[in-house]
Amino acid sequence: MGKATDFKDGLVRTFDVGGESVAVVRHEGRFYAFAGRCSHSGYSFDWTRVRPGDMIVCSSHFSFFELATGKALDGPATEDLAVYEVRMEGEDVIVSTGKDGG
Repeated sequence: MGKATDFKDGLVRTFDVGGESVAVVRHEGRFYAFAGRCSHSGYSFDWTRVRPGDMIVCSSHFSFFELATGKALDGPATEDLAVYEVRMEGEDVIVSTGKDGG
């Protein structure tokens, strides 16, 4: 994904991992990774920000998701977002989707 210092706190970035869009964000010193597109509209989370209450909001139809679990909380989305393991190797942020061999 990149170096830890490449991520601004609270700003979501998306990447292609094993052929799928994966969103990664550093929030309050911790990294999170989840499906990079809204489960309702397919709209990208790239460049969105973590909202108060540790939520991600899709700017297409305003579906709310819990950052840590991907749970769909409100809005037209009813399907939760997949969440992925994030680990650090030195300063590198590594995400494993289970499909990427990582």
